[in-house]
Amino acid sequence: MSRKNIKKYFKLIEHDATPNLAVEVTKGPFRGAIYAYREVSVVEEEEKESAVLQFDYFMLEHPQGIEASGTKEFENLVGDVLVHLIDNNVDPAEEVDEVAEG
Repeated sequence: MSRKNIKKYFKLIEHDATPNLAVEVTKGPFRGAIYAYREVSVVEEEEKESAVLQFDYFMLEHPQGIEASGTKEFENLVGDVLVHLIDNNVDPAEEVDEVAEG
């Protein structure tokens, strides 16, 4: 899966467990997993003239029989989705009401 095609792998949804937008994985080995971002930050590394995206998320629903949370492949997917959201000016911690009004 490339970042270019990442939008085929998820959709943003409302979920009763969080006032924020949730992400439902719609394709691939983690299909059915639902999670939400808790904190997102960018840490600048001045000496390297770069920045690192750091994030924390929590699982809302696990697909039956699949442990997604904490695996390297799932972490990469969550990170790729986050980059896509940021590139498209979507705040993953934004509350659902704010998106509807915006």
